[in-house]
Amino acid sequence: MSGGPRGPFGFFGIYGEHENLAPKTWEEVKAECKRQSDDHFLALPGMRALDKEGNTWFALGYTSFPNPVSYPDLKRLDNTYHFWAADFGGGLVGFAKVMAIRTPGSK
Repeated sequence: MSGGPRGPFGFFGIYGEHENLAPKTWEEVKAECKRQSDDHFLALPGMRALDKEGNTWFALGYTSFPNPVSYPDLKRLDNTYHFWAADFGGGLVGFAKVMAIRTPGSK
């Protein structure tokens, strides 16, 4: 692979810790990603967040700052479905580190 000024990468995710972000800083991250993107490279804004079970989630995409319904205490994800479907429905969302997955009947 040949590398330009950004090496062999076609895209790169830039994220912040959700608990350290605010709507204003999220807009700044998105603006910086747009400045860094061109026809050959895409910088994606993203965030990492912990849920109430201790799992680490990541999300990448140009969306609005997540709705507080996903974070009632403004620190940890409580409604992971809302985070995935409503907040980042057009982006990439997944687990970065799984600590606990609760299923019916599990302890």
